[in-house]
Amino acid sequence: MNENLLYPILGFLKMGPKTGYDIKHLSNETISHFWKYSFGQIYPCLKKLEQRRLVRKEKITVGTRAKYVYSITAGGEKALEDWLSAKAPNEDIRVPFLLKLFFCSEGGENLKLQLESFLDEVETKIAALLNVKQGLEDSRNRGDILEYLDQGLLSVDYGIAVNQAKASWLKKQLQILLNLKNKDK
Repeated sequence: MNENLLYPILGFLKMGPKTGYDIKHLSNETISHFWKYSFGQIYPCLKKLEQRRLVRKEKITVGTRAKYVYSITAGGEKALEDWLSAKAPNEDIRVPFLLKLFFCSEGGENLKLQLESFLDEVETKIAALLNVKQGLEDSRNRGDILEYLDQGLLSVDYGIAVNQAKASWLKKQLQILLNLKNKDK
C-alpha cells in the first residue's frame, strides 16, 4: 500500500470524526482533481491506520443500521504533522497522452486526434474546477465555516492554472499542425 494514501485520510479526520463514506464524499468535493480515492482504497487505509493506532474506530447505530465512525488519535495527529512538515517529493509522472504523442507519426491524423481528445478532457476539467471554485466562493460569501475552504480554493486555483496552461499548449500545437497542413498544400 502506498503510504501517501494514508495521510489525506488523517487530514480529513483531523477536521472531525467521519465514516469511510464521509471521507470519500469529502475527497470527491475537495481534492479529487489532484488526488483520487476509491472506496476500495479508503477502507484498507482506515484498517491500516487503526492497526497503527493512528485512528480510532467506533461503532454507532443510526436507526437499524450500524456504521463505523473514525477519529484521529494523538498519534495520528503527530504522524500527520510530521508528514506535513516533511518536504514533498517531486513525483515521477506518467502521462499516457504524452506517451501516445511521442509515438504518433509527425503531423498524422492520430496526433491531431490525440491533441483534440486531450483538449476536450482538459476543458471539461477546467469547467468542473471552475464550478468547484464557485461553490467554495459561494460558501465563503454565505459565511459557511468550512475548515478546508482556504486550502480548497488554493488547490482548485492550482488545478485551474495547470489545466489552462495545458489547454493553451494544446491549442498552440493544433494551430502548428494546421499551419503545417496548409503549408503542404
